Amino acid sequence: MTLTWTTSLGGREYRIFRGKLIAGLFKTSVWKGDGYGELNGYMITFKPKGFWQSETIIFDIEGKRELGSITYKFWKQRAEIKYEGEIYHFRYTSWTHQSWEVTKDNDFANFKSTGFWKNKGDVYSEGLSGAVVLSAFYTHQHFTRINASAAV
Repeated sequence: MTLTWTTSLGGREYRIFRGKLIAGLFKTSVWKGDGYGELNGYMITFKPKGFWQSETIIFDIEGKRELGSITYKFWKQRAEIKYEGEIYHFRYTSWTHQSWEVTKDNDFANFKSTGFWKNKGDVYSEGLSGAVVLSAFYTHQHFTRINASAAV
């Protein structure tokens, strides 16, 4: 599956496209770090355990049923995404954080920012659910926010 995305100026809203048709949406909160998204029929919510905590819980869209979690390794800029009993590995593939990937065995998704201000990009995914792709967007957004606050 090949997708493209564009973000709002602040990078808090991703619109995900399959060709010219909108396929999904991903949004994060400015202050709380919460997020939610929909892609390919998967509708999920993200709730971090505090700003500097190293875990985010993945819930259904209503925020009632826990579906998984994201555990961050800040020093390595990597994460482990657990979704419905499966474990996926997130890592950046460029030092500028313009490209990243999520993998599990032979299933993968590659992300690449193509815009000058990182406001658009491409995703190529093979075998991963929409929920895992959304979790990768959330993980990237979380690292971006933490790295920006640490640089201040």
